[in-house]
Amino acid sequence: MDIKALVNKLAGTAYRRVFNAEMSPAEGEFVQSLAWVGAGTFVSTGLTAVFSVLGGRLLGPEEYGKFTLIQATAMFLFIPMLMGFNTAMLKYTAEKSEVNRQKSIISTVYVIIAGVTVICVALMLLFDDALSQVFATTPQLFLFCVFFALLRAFFTLAQTTLRSVNRMRAFALSQPVQAVILLVAFGLFILAGRLTFEAMVYSKLITFGVTGLGIHLLYARRYLTLHFDMAWARTLSRFAFAAVPAVIAAAFYGQIGKIVVAHYMTVGDVGIYGAYITATMTIAAILWSVFNMVFLPAASRYKDKRPLLHRINRLAPFILVLGIPLVMGAGYVILLLYGGEYPFNLLWLALFATAGALHIIRSLYASLLTSEGPRGAFHSSAAAVVTAGVMVALSLLLVPIIGIPGAVVAAIGAHLAGTGVLLWRGRRYLTAA
Repeated sequence: MDIKALVNKLAGTAYRRVFNAEMSPAEGEFVQSLAWVGAGTFVSTGLTAVFSVLGGRLLGPEEYGKFTLIQATAMFLFIPMLMGFNTAMLKYTAEKSEVNRQKSIISTVYVIIAGVTVICVALMLLFDDALSQVFATTPQLFLFCVFFALLRAFFTLAQTTLRSVNRMRAFALSQPVQAVILLVAFGLFILAGRLTFEAMVYSKLITFGVTGLGIHLLYARRYLTLHFDMAWARTLSRFAFAAVPAVIAAAFYGQIGKIVVAHYMTVGDVGIYGAYITATMTIAAILWSVFNMVFLPAASRYKDKRPLLHRINRLAPFILVLGIPLVMGAGYVILLLYGGEYPFNLLWLALFATAGALHIIRSLYASLLTSEGPRGAFHSSAAAVVTAGVMVALSLLLVPIIGIPGAVVAAIGAHLAGTGVLLWRGRRYLTAA
């Protein structure tokens, strides 16, 4: 069977159904890249899920909760290390396949990120006591958070470099490779009898370090020079600073629930909350990210976005009606694998699945608005900030009263608010555009 022909046929059919047009040769080539990335992502996701479920089952909610809290805190800490410059590098490097231009941009970004990261790590270590209280950790756990964030930033920069220079097959291959390294490292800790949160953290650190170093040695180093371009630094800075609010907002509505649960409940409750997140909302987020790799560039080619807006309006109810039971079914199976220490609650599962479906719907509208250009991206970022603000406010209000369900209800309310803003701005802006 010709796999390439089959992928093109299926993608072409889906494209005609969604966009009512034939794929161009360039779009066909893009779909081939998407097929590689999608395959790599799904394999990586499956293996990483094994790591999460096995770790949660063997360690129990208390130790697994520590690992979950470290991951959540690190997601905040690594934002100032990158400051949106990785996204800026992706945008401008991918625009033209000129090697000298790519070298200049990538080298400039690496110099900026290296300097910013050194300052960030120094400040985090200097103010570790105060910051550990903010994130509901101990100073000892916060040290893990800092190094987790540091190596995650290193790994993220490496993978973004691959995407920037259109090495999509290498990027796709790096996904399952890092997942295999993760499982092997964790397996060694299991054989050594070290079943604590440190086993999961060190496994992640090893994975980030080894995979990131491998990518840099095999691919990124050929684009690195000692040249620093001030003109590019200014251009990159303008884009990066415009993108940072949306990145910060995404971290808040993605991770703040874990931090608030840690503040008002126990680390064990964070572990239970993390298990439900992995079983439901993470699945929805991954499915969306793979779809968006095609949707965003394809939607960007349409001058009139209103037909796409109408299609999304019709699609949204189906995502709720079909998506919620599908996510609940998958979530039920995954929660069973976590073991008896993680209580099963049908209402919680339904709430988490609803939040996952609403996340996809909100992201669809946000991606469509972003495809319009800088002004659309600004409106999308504003909606992300609203989503984050509602998430924080409702979490602080509801978690002390009803516990874990409060964090999920906060997520549902946040995604509804964000979707409302996107519909309000989207209809007005896309109609006027």
